[in-house]
Amino acid sequence: MSSGYSTGTGYSAGSGTVSAGTASGQNGSLTAAALPAADAPASSYTQRLEERLRDLLSRVDGVGEVEVMIVLRSSEQRVWLTDRDTNTSSTRETDSGGGSRQIQNQEISEETILIGQSGSGTPVLEKEVYPEISGVVVSASGGGSPVVQSEISAAVEALFGVPPHKIKILKRVE
Repeated sequence: MSSGYSTGTGYSAGSGTVSAGTASGQNGSLTAAALPAADAPASSYTQRLEERLRDLLSRVDGVGEVEVMIVLRSSEQRVWLTDRDTNTSSTRETDSGGGSRQIQNQEISEETILIGQSGSGTPVLEKEVYPEISGVVVSASGGGSPVVQSEISAAVEALFGVPPHKIKILKRVE
């Protein structure tokens, strides 16, 4: 049986995380189970990012009126803390004819950690993994100017870590 608690994680590069920490104890290990977030849909996350970027860019000299579209690669995930027990056994048998065999058995059980009353508690959130942004399109009145395009592209790169080839700046037509 393994001993000590640990947290297991996994998220794609480029996504933001909010961590809730780790626990310590005995008898088993704590791991994280990733599930999509139900009460924070990706569309509202995207809308918040688009609004903030639109507000920021509209205040930049030469940009003018702005529309923003952000495309996400994945959805938001919540990672719940779990208690994982692993039991491994190995048996080696030898018969009278000189033959031998080895049998290995491994049992893994996993439960979500709950806080509160027995059977009706709430799960412990280990972290939230925010969606990775796969592309940004900006339509701006000043988008025809190479200087404005460069400024907008640099701002998007700095804010979201999106590579330049995944950012498109267009001239807005009234």
